[in-house]
Amino acid sequence: MSFFNLSPELQQRLAIFVPLVALVLSLFVVYPAWGRYGALNDKIAQQQRELSDLKRTPVFTPGPVKPAVDYSPTEPPTFLAQIKRLALEAHCAIPQYDISDTGKVTDKGPVRAYRAQFVLEGEYVQIRDFLYRLNHADRLYVVTDLTITSSPPGSPATASYGPLRASIEIERYVAPTESNT
Repeated sequence: MSFFNLSPELQQRLAIFVPLVALVLSLFVVYPAWGRYGALNDKIAQQQRELSDLKRTPVFTPGPVKPAVDYSPTEPPTFLAQIKRLALEAHCAIPQYDISDTGKVTDKGPVRAYRAQFVLEGEYVQIRDFLYRLNHADRLYVVTDLTITSSPPGSPATASYGPLRASIEIERYVAPTESNT
């Protein structure tokens, strides 16, 4: 059935109906999409402005702090020596420590987090100085737990006067070598 074989009356109805259907489709499909087009153009312009701002921002230069060190058999003793040096500089004593795996090792991803437990003894100012030095060390350390009590247990010392005992958990980051993964 071709269009030319239709009756003239049906051809006139189709000639009116088809443009009306096209108009309705454009009103309900094309016009709403056109509104979103304008919103998308505004969003693109905003993102281009943000991108140009980011490109103008100077690149951050990393500081002297190493976020992670490469794994080696000497890493744990080196870590212990650094912590002992920081405690010595802060005039704190380390009567007890545990650098073995505490069961809280993160081994997902390219960098592994290892935690170690230390007990520090010293005055409040000395423990605070140790934490300051730990924060400004040449390697990234994270204090994951800190408990300060009077030292020895049951003594009349308070937080503002007398020797204190700080139980501190420190997390360090190690990048495994290819042979150690």
